[in-house]
Amino acid sequence: MVASSFQCVLAIMSPAGEKCTGESRSTFMSSMPQTRSNLALQAYEHIHCKLWNGELAVGSKLPEVALAKEIGVSRTPVREAVAQLESEGFLVQIPNTGSFVRMMQRDELDELFDFRMHLECYALELVIQSADAKLIQKLGELCAQMFDQIKQAYKSEQVDPVADGFVFTPHWHQLDARFHELLLQSANNRWIQRVSGQLHLMSRIFMPGRIIARNENSWHRAIRICRQHRGIVRSIRNGDLKTGRDTLCLHIDQGRHESMAFMDWIEAHINDKPAQRRKLPEEQANMLENILHLREVLANQVDA
Repeated sequence: MVASSFQCVLAIMSPAGEKCTGESRSTFMSSMPQTRSNLALQAYEHIHCKLWNGELAVGSKLPEVALAKEIGVSRTPVREAVAQLESEGFLVQIPNTGSFVRMMQRDELDELFDFRMHLECYALELVIQSADAKLIQKLGELCAQMFDQIKQAYKSEQVDPVADGFVFTPHWHQLDARFHELLLQSANNRWIQRVSGQLHLMSRIFMPGRIIARNENSWHRAIRICRQHRGIVRSIRNGDLKTGRDTLCLHIDQGRHESMAFMDWIEAHINDKPAQRRKLPEEQANMLENILHLREVLANQVDA
């Protein structure tokens, strides 16, 4: 029953003629000041990508020596990059201990989504005022590529659609980010472009993908995201600001609720006994260990 209903949704959502067109990658990259050395810029981009891809999750300690070897530089450019990322709010440096991916407070995360909602709705208004056919086509192509990911996963012989669920791959997240990036860039407002990268990386760090079970609900979540993106494109095409704003606000607000659920999940498991944490998937258990360690280090700093 689940499979047949899902196939109906696939048929409804897949308009004739839509094709997956090429690779898409996120360019939501904050820029270091150009006075920095090229090596520091290289280190900054390398660490930034690790944050974006989830290789450095909340609570993780940055292995500066290993990072320097990966990049092929000394530790000095890495330290410059770390200092820049700390100033942007992604990292926290603790004297005599190291640098860690910062854990935001709940109210701070809530404010982040509030600001993102206002920013993107304003960008949407500017885009609707000056939208052209090429922009609408590009946004539509990104929607098609995301939906194509769902179809390919569903039809894979290695996946049981009900038991396995949809996997939100790095490529999926790149397409999702590129959609929002293109919307913001097309507003042609330099201040929007300047702050958008930082906002989206902060949101990305707290994406709940690691704790969402791969089940039927993950398929519905993926479909919902695609449908909302398409609704935004339709609103731009029709010049319908109200519907577009309503859809975009709902889309961002659902991301807020999922990120808050991520924080709730952390709080629900952070005090688990080690034996209980070992029953979790390795990535989840490691993340909890890292967050717990960071909290202990910060508490010791306060006591000192």
